[in-house]
Amino acid sequence: MIKNEKIGLEIRNKLAEVYTLDPIDSLSRIVSHWTSAEFGFKVLGTGGTIKTSREFEKQNTNWIDRVNLLEDIIRDYCDESKYFIIFDELDEDYRPIKSDDHISYNYLLTSLFKAVQDIKSIFRNSKQNICPIIFLRDDIYSLIKDADKNKWRDFQIEIEWNNEKIQKLLAYRISKDAQSDKTLDFKTAWYLLFASKVEGGSRKIKIDSFEFITRSTQLRPRDYIRYIRACAEETINFENFKRDKIYGDTIKKVDYVFSNYLRDEIIDEIYPLLPDIHEIFQIISNMRKQTFSAKEFETEYLKYLRTHTITEENIDFVLSTLYKYSVIGNIERNRNYKNYFRYTHNNLNLNKNEKLVVHRGLLKALQL
Repeated sequence: MIKNEKIGLEIRNKLAEVYTLDPIDSLSRIVSHWTSAEFGFKVLGTGGTIKTSREFEKQNTNWIDRVNLLEDIIRDYCDESKYFIIFDELDEDYRPIKSDDHISYNYLLTSLFKAVQDIKSIFRNSKQNICPIIFLRDDIYSLIKDADKNKWRDFQIEIEWNNEKIQKLLAYRISKDAQSDKTLDFKTAWYLLFASKVEGGSRKIKIDSFEFITRSTQLRPRDYIRYIRACAEETINFENFKRDKIYGDTIKKVDYVFSNYLRDEIIDEIYPLLPDIHEIFQIISNMRKQTFSAKEFETEYLKYLRTHTITEENIDFVLSTLYKYSVIGNIERNRNYKNYFRYTHNNLNLNKNEKLVVHRGLLKALQL
Protein backbone atom coordinates (compact mmCIF):
# COMPACT_ATOMS: atom_id res chain seq x y z
CA MET A 1 0.00 0.00 0.00
CA ILE A 2 2.87 2.37 0.80
CA LYS A 3 4.40 1.82 -2.65
CA ASN A 4 1.08 2.09 -4.51
CA GLU A 5 0.60 5.54 -6.03
CA LYS A 6 -3.14 4.93 -6.43
CA ILE A 7 -3.47 5.44 -2.68
CA GLY A 8 -3.44 9.01 -1.40
CA LEU A 9 0.05 10.40 -0.74
CA GLU A 10 -0.73 11.65 2.75
CA ILE A 11 -2.12 8.28 3.80
CA ARG A 12 0.93 6.53 2.34
CA ASN A 13 3.24 8.88 4.24
CA LYS A 14 1.41 8.19 7.48
CA LEU A 15 1.64 4.44 6.91
CA ALA A 16 5.35 4.76 6.06
CA GLU A 17 5.98 6.30 9.46
CA VAL A 18 4.86 3.05 11.08
CA TYR A 19 5.52 0.30 8.56
CA THR A 20 8.84 -0.56 6.96
CA LEU A 21 8.89 -0.66 3.17
CA ASP A 22 10.38 -4.17 3.03
CA PRO A 23 9.13 -6.25 5.96
CA ILE A 24 9.86 -9.65 4.45
CA ASP A 25 13.55 -9.77 5.45
CA SER A 26 12.63 -9.96 9.12
CA LEU A 27 8.97 -10.92 9.01
CA SER A 28 8.84 -12.69 12.38
CA ARG A 29 10.25 -9.66 14.21
CA ILE A 30 8.01 -7.26 12.27
CA VAL A 31 4.85 -9.22 13.12
CA SER A 32 5.89 -9.33 16.77
CA HIS A 33 6.25 -5.55 16.67
CA TRP A 34 2.89 -5.03 14.92
CA THR A 35 1.11 -7.00 17.62
CA SER A 36 3.08 -5.65 20.58
CA ALA A 37 1.77 -3.20 23.17
CA GLU A 38 4.35 -0.59 22.11
CA PHE A 39 2.98 -0.42 18.55
CA GLY A 40 0.73 2.61 18.02
CA PHE A 41 -0.62 4.94 15.33
CA LYS A 42 -3.59 7.07 14.40
CA VAL A 43 -6.24 6.05 11.89
CA LEU A 44 -6.70 8.52 9.04
CA GLY A 45 -9.87 9.70 7.37
CA THR A 46 -10.49 10.25 3.66
CA GLY A 47 -8.11 12.78 2.17
CA GLY A 48 -5.64 12.39 5.01
CA THR A 49 -7.77 13.97 7.75
CA ILE A 50 -7.90 12.34 11.16
CA LYS A 51 -11.07 10.26 11.42
CA THR A 52 -10.41 8.75 14.82
CA SER A 53 -7.59 8.89 17.27
CA ARG A 54 -7.25 5.24 18.18
CA GLU A 55 -3.74 4.97 19.51
CA PHE A 56 -3.18 1.65 21.22
CA GLU A 57 -3.42 1.74 24.98
CA LYS A 58 -0.75 -0.56 26.38
CA GLN A 59 -2.85 -1.68 29.28
CA ASN A 60 -6.23 -1.99 27.52
CA THR A 61 -5.63 -3.78 24.19
CA ASN A 62 -4.52 -7.31 23.45
CA TRP A 63 -2.87 -8.47 20.26
CA ILE A 64 -6.19 -9.68 18.75
CA ASP A 65 -7.57 -6.13 19.05
CA ARG A 66 -4.48 -4.78 17.35
CA VAL A 67 -4.77 -7.31 14.51
CA ASN A 68 -8.42 -6.32 14.04
CA LEU A 69 -7.36 -2.71 13.77
CA LEU A 70 -4.84 -3.62 11.07
CA GLU A 71 -7.68 -5.29 9.17
CA ASP A 72 -9.75 -2.11 9.54
CA ILE A 73 -6.95 -0.05 7.99
CA ILE A 74 -6.76 -2.35 4.97
CA ARG A 75 -10.54 -2.40 4.57
CA ASP A 76 -10.86 1.40 4.85
CA TYR A 77 -7.87 2.58 2.83
CA CYS A 78 -6.76 -0.15 0.43
CA ASP A 79 -7.54 0.52 -3.23
CA GLU A 80 -8.89 -1.92 -5.83
CA SER A 81 -5.49 -3.14 -7.01
CA LYS A 82 -4.74 -6.85 -6.61
CA TYR A 83 -2.54 -7.69 -3.62
CA PHE A 84 -1.03 -11.19 -3.62
CA ILE A 85 0.20 -12.64 -0.33
CA ILE A 86 2.37 -15.64 -1.17
CA PHE A 87 3.25 -18.48 1.21
CA ASP A 88 5.90 -20.71 -0.35
CA GLU A 89 8.71 -23.11 0.64
CA LEU A 90 6.58 -24.44 3.50
CA ASP A 91 8.22 -27.86 3.20
CA GLU A 92 11.50 -26.52 4.61
CA ASP A 93 10.26 -27.22 8.15
CA TYR A 94 8.69 -30.55 7.22
CA ARG A 95 9.73 -33.29 9.65
CA PRO A 96 9.22 -37.07 9.76
CA ILE A 97 5.54 -37.85 10.26
CA LYS A 98 6.37 -40.02 13.29
CA SER A 99 8.11 -37.22 15.18
CA ASP A 100 6.57 -34.80 17.69
CA ASP A 101 7.75 -31.90 15.50
CA HIS A 102 5.41 -33.08 12.76
CA ILE A 103 2.36 -32.61 15.00
CA SER A 104 3.24 -28.96 15.67
CA TYR A 105 4.04 -28.42 12.01
CA ASN A 106 0.68 -29.90 11.03
CA TYR A 107 -1.15 -27.64 13.47
CA LEU A 108 0.65 -24.59 12.07
CA LEU A 109 -0.18 -25.54 8.49
CA THR A 110 -3.83 -26.11 9.38
CA SER A 111 -3.92 -22.72 11.09
CA LEU A 112 -2.43 -21.10 8.00
CA PHE A 113 -5.16 -22.55 5.79
CA LYS A 114 -7.82 -21.39 8.25
CA ALA A 115 -6.27 -17.90 8.29
CA VAL A 116 -6.40 -17.72 4.48
CA GLN A 117 -10.00 -18.93 4.57
CA ASP A 118 -10.77 -16.21 7.11
CA ILE A 119 -9.09 -13.44 5.08
CA LYS A 120 -10.95 -14.48 1.91
CA SER A 121 -14.19 -14.42 3.88
CA ILE A 122 -13.52 -10.96 5.34
CA PHE A 123 -12.80 -9.36 1.96
CA ARG A 124 -15.16 -11.44 -0.21
CA ASN A 125 -17.85 -8.75 -0.54
CA SER A 126 -15.58 -5.72 -0.46
CA LYS A 127 -13.92 -3.74 -3.24
CA GLN A 128 -10.46 -4.90 -2.14
CA ASN A 129 -8.70 -7.69 -4.03
CA ILE A 130 -6.67 -9.35 -1.27
CA CYS A 131 -5.39 -12.68 -2.61
CA PRO A 132 -3.57 -14.94 -0.13
CA ILE A 133 -2.06 -17.98 -1.90
CA ILE A 134 -0.48 -21.07 -0.34
CA PHE A 135 1.90 -23.26 -2.35
CA LEU A 136 2.23 -26.73 -0.85
CA ARG A 137 3.34 -30.17 -1.98
CA ASP A 138 0.35 -32.45 -2.46
CA ASP A 139 1.86 -35.20 -0.30
CA ILE A 140 2.11 -32.82 2.66
CA TYR A 141 -1.37 -31.41 2.02
CA SER A 142 -2.80 -34.94 2.13
CA LEU A 143 -1.55 -35.31 5.73
CA ILE A 144 -3.64 -32.38 6.98
CA LYS A 145 -6.73 -33.60 8.79
CA ASP A 146 -9.35 -31.00 9.59
CA ALA A 147 -13.14 -30.72 9.54
CA ASP A 148 -12.91 -27.64 7.27
CA LYS A 149 -10.69 -29.29 4.66
CA ASN A 150 -13.58 -30.07 2.32
CA LYS A 151 -14.48 -26.36 2.29
CA TRP A 152 -11.06 -25.56 0.83
CA ARG A 153 -11.64 -27.63 -2.31
CA ASP A 154 -13.37 -24.76 -4.11
CA PHE A 155 -10.18 -22.70 -3.75
CA GLN A 156 -7.77 -25.54 -4.57
CA ILE A 157 -5.78 -25.70 -7.80
CA GLU A 158 -3.67 -28.78 -8.56
CA ILE A 159 -0.63 -27.97 -10.67
CA GLU A 160 0.10 -30.75 -13.15
CA TRP A 161 2.76 -30.50 -15.84
CA ASN A 162 2.79 -32.10 -19.27
CA ASN A 163 4.99 -31.75 -22.36
CA GLU A 164 2.95 -28.89 -23.80
CA LYS A 165 3.04 -26.81 -20.61
CA ILE A 166 6.76 -27.47 -20.11
CA GLN A 167 7.52 -26.44 -23.69
CA LYS A 168 5.57 -23.20 -23.30
CA LEU A 169 7.45 -22.41 -20.09
CA LEU A 170 10.87 -23.16 -21.66
CA ALA A 171 10.04 -21.15 -24.78
CA TYR A 172 9.13 -18.19 -22.58
CA ARG A 173 12.29 -18.46 -20.47
CA ILE A 174 14.59 -18.86 -23.47
CA SER A 175 12.88 -15.99 -25.33
CA LYS A 176 13.47 -13.70 -22.35
CA ASP A 177 17.13 -14.72 -22.11
CA ALA A 178 17.50 -14.18 -25.86
CA GLN A 179 15.95 -10.72 -25.40
CA SER A 180 13.36 -11.47 -28.07
CA ASP A 181 10.60 -8.91 -28.57
CA LYS A 182 8.03 -11.72 -28.48
CA THR A 183 7.80 -15.23 -27.09
CA LEU A 184 9.23 -17.60 -29.70
CA ASP A 185 7.58 -20.89 -30.60
CA PHE A 186 9.15 -23.83 -28.76
CA LYS A 187 11.22 -25.32 -31.59
CA THR A 188 12.71 -21.95 -32.56
CA ALA A 189 13.57 -21.19 -28.93
CA TRP A 190 14.89 -24.69 -28.17
CA TYR A 191 17.27 -24.77 -31.13
CA LEU A 192 18.79 -21.48 -30.07
CA LEU A 193 20.43 -23.62 -27.37
CA PHE A 194 20.60 -27.15 -28.79
CA ALA A 195 22.39 -28.07 -32.02
CA SER A 196 21.76 -31.77 -32.57
CA LYS A 197 19.89 -34.89 -31.61
CA VAL A 198 21.22 -37.53 -29.22
CA GLU A 199 22.41 -41.01 -30.11
CA GLY A 200 20.50 -43.44 -27.91
CA GLY A 201 20.86 -47.17 -27.30
CA SER A 202 23.00 -49.79 -28.98
CA ARG A 203 21.23 -49.31 -32.32
CA LYS A 204 22.46 -45.72 -32.52
CA ILE A 205 18.95 -44.34 -32.96
CA LYS A 206 18.81 -40.55 -33.05
CA ILE A 207 16.57 -39.15 -30.29
CA ASP A 208 15.29 -35.58 -30.17
CA SER A 209 17.21 -33.66 -27.49
CA PHE A 210 14.05 -32.50 -25.69
CA GLU A 211 12.65 -36.04 -25.63
CA PHE A 212 15.95 -37.43 -24.34
CA ILE A 213 16.04 -34.92 -21.47
CA THR A 214 12.34 -35.41 -20.71
CA ARG A 215 12.83 -39.15 -20.18
CA SER A 216 15.22 -38.40 -17.31
CA THR A 217 12.98 -35.83 -15.61
CA GLN A 218 9.75 -35.99 -13.63
CA LEU A 219 8.21 -33.24 -15.77
CA ARG A 220 9.05 -30.56 -13.21
CA PRO A 221 10.29 -27.15 -14.36
CA ARG A 222 13.23 -27.27 -11.96
CA ASP A 223 14.37 -30.57 -13.51
CA TYR A 224 14.65 -29.01 -16.97
CA ILE A 225 16.30 -25.86 -15.68
CA ARG A 226 18.85 -27.96 -13.78
CA TYR A 227 19.56 -30.16 -16.80
CA ILE A 228 19.89 -27.25 -19.25
CA ARG A 229 22.09 -25.29 -16.86
CA ALA A 230 24.41 -28.28 -16.45
CA CYS A 231 24.54 -28.67 -20.25
CA ALA A 232 25.40 -24.98 -20.65
CA GLU A 233 28.19 -25.21 -18.06
CA GLU A 234 29.63 -28.30 -19.75
CA THR A 235 29.48 -26.58 -23.15
CA ILE A 236 31.26 -23.48 -21.85
CA ASN A 237 34.05 -25.67 -20.45
CA PHE A 238 34.40 -27.71 -23.68
CA GLU A 239 37.90 -27.12 -25.03
CA ASN A 240 38.03 -23.47 -24.06
CA PHE A 241 34.50 -22.75 -25.24
CA LYS A 242 34.76 -23.78 -28.90
CA ARG A 243 31.05 -24.51 -29.12
CA ASP A 244 28.22 -22.00 -29.26
CA LYS A 245 25.43 -24.58 -28.80
CA ILE A 246 24.73 -27.74 -26.82
CA TYR A 247 25.46 -30.98 -28.70
CA GLY A 248 24.22 -34.53 -28.22
CA ASP A 249 27.40 -35.85 -26.60
CA THR A 250 27.14 -33.12 -23.96
CA ILE A 251 23.51 -34.03 -23.21
CA LYS A 252 24.48 -37.69 -22.70
CA LYS A 253 27.40 -36.75 -20.47
CA VAL A 254 25.25 -34.50 -18.29
CA ASP A 255 22.76 -37.36 -17.86
CA TYR A 256 25.08 -38.82 -15.18
CA VAL A 257 25.23 -35.51 -13.29
CA PHE A 258 21.48 -35.05 -13.49
CA SER A 259 20.81 -38.57 -12.23
CA ASN A 260 22.68 -37.78 -8.99
CA TYR A 261 20.74 -34.53 -8.67
CA LEU A 262 17.39 -36.32 -9.08
CA ARG A 263 18.35 -38.96 -6.51
CA ASP A 264 19.29 -36.27 -3.98
CA GLU A 265 16.06 -34.34 -4.66
CA ILE A 266 13.97 -37.44 -4.07
CA ILE A 267 15.88 -38.36 -0.92
CA ASP A 268 15.16 -34.91 0.52
CA GLU A 269 11.44 -35.29 -0.25
CA ILE A 270 11.03 -38.87 0.95
CA TYR A 271 13.23 -38.73 4.05
CA PRO A 272 10.50 -37.34 6.37
CA LEU A 273 8.37 -40.37 5.47
CA LEU A 274 11.13 -42.97 5.09
CA PRO A 275 14.29 -42.15 7.09
CA ASP A 276 15.73 -45.42 5.67
CA ILE A 277 15.61 -44.09 2.09
CA HIS A 278 19.41 -44.29 1.61
CA GLU A 279 19.35 -47.98 2.52
CA ILE A 280 16.25 -48.58 0.38
CA PHE A 281 18.02 -47.11 -2.64
CA GLN A 282 20.93 -49.44 -1.86
CA ILE A 283 18.51 -52.39 -1.94
CA ILE A 284 17.38 -51.35 -5.43
CA SER A 285 21.02 -51.00 -6.51
CA ASN A 286 21.79 -54.48 -5.20
CA MET A 287 19.07 -55.96 -7.39
CA ARG A 288 21.04 -54.77 -10.43
CA LYS A 289 18.05 -54.44 -12.76
CA GLN A 290 15.61 -51.76 -13.77
CA THR A 291 12.55 -54.02 -13.87
CA PHE A 292 11.53 -56.38 -11.06
CA SER A 293 8.51 -57.77 -9.22
CA ALA A 294 7.21 -56.72 -5.81
CA LYS A 295 8.15 -60.21 -4.55
CA GLU A 296 11.78 -59.77 -5.65
CA PHE A 297 11.98 -56.44 -3.85
CA GLU A 298 10.44 -57.95 -0.71
CA THR A 299 13.00 -60.78 -0.69
CA GLU A 300 15.91 -58.33 -0.82
CA TYR A 301 14.25 -55.98 1.66
CA LEU A 302 13.82 -58.72 4.28
CA LYS A 303 17.58 -59.33 4.27
CA TYR A 304 18.14 -55.76 5.47
CA LEU A 305 15.27 -56.00 7.92
CA ARG A 306 16.66 -59.15 9.55
CA THR A 307 20.04 -57.49 10.11
CA HIS A 308 18.33 -54.35 11.52
CA THR A 309 19.96 -52.22 8.81
CA ILE A 310 16.53 -50.67 8.25
CA THR A 311 13.68 -50.09 10.69
CA GLU A 312 10.52 -49.74 8.57
CA GLU A 313 8.72 -53.11 8.71
CA ASN A 314 5.78 -52.27 6.45
CA ILE A 315 7.02 -53.21 2.97
CA ASP A 316 3.72 -52.21 1.35
CA PHE A 317 4.15 -48.72 2.78
CA VAL A 318 7.70 -48.58 1.39
CA LEU A 319 6.61 -49.59 -2.10
CA SER A 320 3.62 -47.24 -2.13
CA THR A 321 5.86 -44.35 -1.00
CA LEU A 322 8.43 -45.11 -3.71
CA TYR A 323 5.58 -45.17 -6.21
CA LYS A 324 4.08 -41.95 -4.86
CA TYR A 325 7.37 -40.14 -5.47
CA SER A 326 7.85 -41.82 -8.88
CA VAL A 327 10.99 -43.70 -7.91
CA ILE A 328 9.21 -46.73 -9.36
CA GLY A 329 6.31 -47.17 -11.76
CA ASN A 330 4.29 -49.98 -13.28
CA ILE A 331 4.77 -51.68 -16.65
CA GLU A 332 1.84 -53.00 -18.66
CA ARG A 333 1.63 -56.77 -18.90
CA ASN A 334 1.39 -56.77 -22.70
CA ARG A 335 4.37 -56.25 -24.99
CA ASN A 336 3.87 -52.51 -25.37
CA TYR A 337 6.13 -52.01 -22.34
CA LYS A 338 4.31 -48.79 -21.47
CA ASN A 339 5.37 -47.31 -18.14
CA TYR A 340 3.00 -45.69 -15.68
CA PHE A 341 4.50 -43.23 -13.19
CA ARG A 342 2.51 -41.16 -10.75
CA TYR A 343 4.06 -37.85 -11.83
CA THR A 344 2.18 -38.20 -15.12
CA HIS A 345 -1.20 -38.75 -13.42
CA ASN A 346 -1.85 -37.88 -9.78
CA ASN A 347 -4.68 -40.38 -9.46
CA LEU A 348 -2.59 -43.48 -10.29
CA ASN A 349 -2.01 -46.12 -7.63
CA LEU A 350 0.60 -48.84 -7.37
CA ASN A 351 -0.32 -52.24 -8.83
CA LYS A 352 1.81 -54.86 -7.07
CA ASN A 353 0.64 -57.57 -9.46
CA GLU A 354 2.40 -55.88 -12.38
CA LYS A 355 6.13 -55.54 -12.88
CA LEU A 356 7.80 -52.53 -11.28
CA VAL A 357 10.27 -50.30 -13.11
CA VAL A 358 12.80 -47.80 -11.76
CA HIS A 359 12.55 -44.28 -13.21
CA ARG A 360 15.06 -43.79 -15.99
CA GLY A 361 16.47 -40.62 -14.42
CA LEU A 362 17.70 -42.65 -11.43
CA LEU A 363 19.39 -45.47 -13.33
CA LYS A 364 22.88 -44.01 -13.41
CA ALA A 365 22.81 -42.77 -9.80
CA LEU A 366 21.71 -46.25 -8.66
CA GLN A 367 24.20 -47.95 -11.00
CA LEU A 368 21.57 -49.96 -12.86
